[in-house]
Amino acid sequence: FDFHIILNSALDDYIYGFLEWGSERKELDHVAVVLFGNAMIYNHHSEPNVLWTNFGREPNPNEPTIAQAAGFVARRRIEAGEELFSSYGEEDGGETWFSQRGIKQIHTPFYESRKNGTVYEKDKEKYCTKIYSGYGRHTWGKKVIASLFENTEFPYKFDAHRLAPEDHPSAILKESVISGTVLEISPALIVALPKIFMTPLAPMGFYWDDWDETQQEDLKNLHANGDFILQYQGQNNSWKRIDRFKYFEDIVVFPFAGNIALVHRVGTVEEANCMIKIISSGSMRSHANQGNYSGKGNSGILLKLIATKDIASGDELKLNIPNNSRPSENKVLAEKLRQFGQPIPEYLEEFLG
Repeated sequence: FDFHIILNSALDDYIYGFLEWGSERKELDHVAVVLFGNAMIYNHHSEPNVLWTNFGREPNPNEPTIAQAAGFVARRRIEAGEELFSSYGEEDGGETWFSQRGIKQIHTPFYESRKNGTVYEKDKEKYCTKIYSGYGRHTWGKKVIASLFENTEFPYKFDAHRLAPEDHPSAILKESVISGTVLEISPALIVALPKIFMTPLAPMGFYWDDWDETQQEDLKNLHANGDFILQYQGQNNSWKRIDRFKYFEDIVVFPFAGNIALVHRVGTVEEANCMIKIISSGSMRSHANQGNYSGKGNSGILLKLIATKDIASGDELKLNIPNNSRPSENKVLAEKLRQFGQPIPEYLEEFLG
């Protein structure tokens, strides 16, 4: 999507950008991407252990057999329990990124963030997602890798068996679970509605009318406690982060990481097999022992996806929240997914010409 639409919002702190040819293919446009999964929440380090990269060729509407993916590769051997760090600026070590936001850059030694033994095993069991979405092995091999490296060897080590055999544009379950099981805990940002209006992001956001009475009450309590703000930062206020929250109806809860944005929304409790519980990001203090956590003034919250029925491995997840997006917004998303060779959910295919 257009990089400029998310400027001054909390989402500006998390997206990644690259250049692509414009519609006339005469000039380069600066576009932004939302990666979902875990890649959106890597912290910065002056000596990062992961590297941002693109895979595959830039999509072309006339070549439907190619696709493009983006993500991270390891820069060195990474042990289980190590925190993953990316770079917020290779040229200056992230100084520009931090200075623009008025944040002091803290250099954390790798050993301070590493988790070992029982702490690692408990966190792994508690926080690792039980759901899967996105590319499968077929598309990865036939559209992404093959399109870029037709006559050469893939330069990275990659275990394709970590992918599902087939594409899953709508999230599925990795393993069978019983009702009440936590399937995923993902962060979400509070974004002004105009920031994502008529963009490919719009169908993935949760709007005030989407929530039931319990969820709306949870959001009100978070706001009263200072854990639910609408962050703004810009040149007109020296890039200081301020709260511009006015009305709940004017904001969108955008699940920018994890897989929750890709769970199929069916709208009825009878058809659904999972639900969302809204909690404060202050309730997850993985770094509390370092004394660097503050639960106040957050522009984000956490969404806990919970099974409401027994669900078998491989079943599609269905959320008891309706898809209230405008048909025009669903069409924009479907066309953007097709442009980049991404798998398209069945409920979006009707919006493609």
